[in-house]
Amino acid sequence: MLRKMMAVAGVSFAMLANTTASAQANLDSLPDAQPGECFAKVLEPAQYKNVEQTVVTREASHRIEVVPAQYKTVEETVVVRPAFQRVVPVAAKMKTITETVTVEPSRLVWRTGTSSKARIAKDEFVASARAIGLPESAKPGACYAKFFQPAQFEDKKTELVVREAAHKIETAAAKHEWVEEKVLISDASTKKVEVPAVYETVTDKILVRPAYTTWKKGRGPIERVDNATGEIMCRVEVPAEYKEVKRRVVKTAASTKTVEIPAQYKTVRKQKLISAPSQVKKDIAAEKTTYTTRIKISDATVGWRPVGTQGPGSLTGEKLCQAELAARTKKITRRVVDVPATVNTMDVPAETKIVKVRKLISAAAEKRIEIPKETQVVAQRQQVSDEKLTWRSVLCETNATPGIVTGIQRALKTAGYDPGPIDGVIGRQTFAAIDSYQMKKGLARGGLTKDTLDALGVQLKTN
Repeated sequence: MLRKMMAVAGVSFAMLANTTASAQANLDSLPDAQPGECFAKVLEPAQYKNVEQTVVTREASHRIEVVPAQYKTVEETVVVRPAFQRVVPVAAKMKTITETVTVEPSRLVWRTGTSSKARIAKDEFVASARAIGLPESAKPGACYAKFFQPAQFEDKKTELVVREAAHKIETAAAKHEWVEEKVLISDASTKKVEVPAVYETVTDKILVRPAYTTWKKGRGPIERVDNATGEIMCRVEVPAEYKEVKRRVVKTAASTKTVEIPAQYKTVRKQKLISAPSQVKKDIAAEKTTYTTRIKISDATVGWRPVGTQGPGSLTGEKLCQAELAARTKKITRRVVDVPATVNTMDVPAETKIVKVRKLISAAAEKRIEIPKETQVVAQRQQVSDEKLTWRSVLCETNATPGIVTGIQRALKTAGYDPGPIDGVIGRQTFAAIDSYQMKKGLARGGLTKDTLDALGVQLKTN
């Protein structure tokens, strides 16, 4: 029954009992056994141990901290307009005077009678009278009868100064222009700028399990046949297992670079002197007025003779008597210079402005800080023994009962391995569960060994 179950599971019964001719050839290597015990050559897996290895995940480096430059702000006085002199004109002081001007001087006139109320003869009449014999002068009161033409007169214009010539002083103020000038408010300096380190990530392969060789069941005629079990076994090489560990390494170390900070200026408007104040002296012409006087230009052309005297000519009935007229005057007011014009000079102080200037106290510096390396502990499996084929006590037809098989199936199900139905029959599903359990626990594979039964907690005496 067990043989049939083993065959269905794809496991040769010769693997559980020494029934083949090949197994007979190796009987000398079998251990001593009690009746009912079965031995088979099984594959004992290689043995490993875990070894911890420290790897560097980031190399030691350094970083640079920049200590900025120190400044202070001070106040400075800047001249925005220089000192200069201002010229202030002082006007001349004038005064007013009144003068009596003879408009018409005293003169002798001819009246038409002896009375002071008598009409004054016209000049034309007197002139024409003189032309004809009226004397140029006569004693006041002397009268002449007309038989001649009176004397001739004309107006004469005379100039009179009403304001004397003077001068005035005109000043030209100083000329300025607004200009823009750059004033230094911050000196040129430099500062240190940190250039951080550049890292790159590299991947290292850490050996977890070295390469090894093992036996696997073969399927073709080119693999060798195990003489003990009759199975076709193939010795294959299992490649080494690696674990990739990423670590950061310094590609470019941290450094600093010097950055130039240009000087800072401020534009300030200033008044700049173009021309100094000046003065110009100008003459003021005298002011004059014109008045008219009458003068005689010819004598009378007719004859005249004293009244009461005989003379040539005929009397016209007109009479002229010499009389004296007082002079006629006129008061004229005029302004004359009392104090001449002058100039005063006044000092104008310079105009300043206080500006804030940023001064460098200490230049920028750098401080280097060391960064220690970082490590990581990686677990690595190292092989301590190779896998091998060895004789082990196994469950076989002589000592396998349905009760033992049922116990195995239940133990596998409890351990989390599906053996299929709990029916006391080792089918393909039960054998696959046994093989997975042995592989997971690191037990010898190829048969139901005593170690496998002990690990499952199954006793051979179970009914």
